[in-house]
Amino acid sequence: MANAQSIVTLKGKIKFFKSETNACFFVDPDMVKAGVASGLGTKAGNACLDNKYGKGAAINFDGLKVDGEYSTPPKEDVLVEVKGYWKVSISKTKVKTYKFMATEWEPFF
Repeated sequence: MANAQSIVTLKGKIKFFKSETNACFFVDPDMVKAGVASGLGTKAGNACLDNKYGKGAAINFDGLKVDGEYSTPPKEDVLVEVKGYWKVSISKTKVKTYKFMATEWEPFF
């Protein structure tokens, strides 16, 4: 499934694990202003809200490469660089919901 999707890289923080592999991802507005990271734009949703970072995106780590250097999800509140693709769901009322399907991650240095 990832082969049919465009692989993109996100830089930001993982927060609020909802299960062992599902969490919320946020991009710090200062990182966006500095040109270090891109904002989430319309892919940010109401399921992930934070007072400091605003709207975030749902992220799933089930697809991490088992032979990768970081084959388990990161801890919360750590700056990370995540590669993966966006999965889109459309509700009966035509509302789009995005979830980022992570394939690789590493600490952001």
